[in-house]
Amino acid sequence: MADRSATGVVIETLHRYLDRAELTLDRPIGPETLIVDVGADSIGLLQIHGLLEEKTGREIPASAMFEHPSVGELAGYLSSLS
Repeated sequence: MADRSATGVVIETLHRYLDRAELTLDRPIGPETLIVDVGADSIGLLQIHGLLEEKTGREIPASAMFEHPSVGELAGYLSSLS
């Protein structure tokens, strides 16, 4: 998964989380966006984690959500799994 593709996957997943949680964001989500800035608390991060595993079909350590706090960092991590 290339970084650009992985970034798209993370952004799509965050939008899906926002829809499910009935949350709105007043700015676009980009590589520099911190995942907690979309309104996710620790439970939300785990929900996003589950959505990412579902979207990618890969097992991702839950700790990755905390170790790679921005969209770009998480996308880079996902790319490294390829």
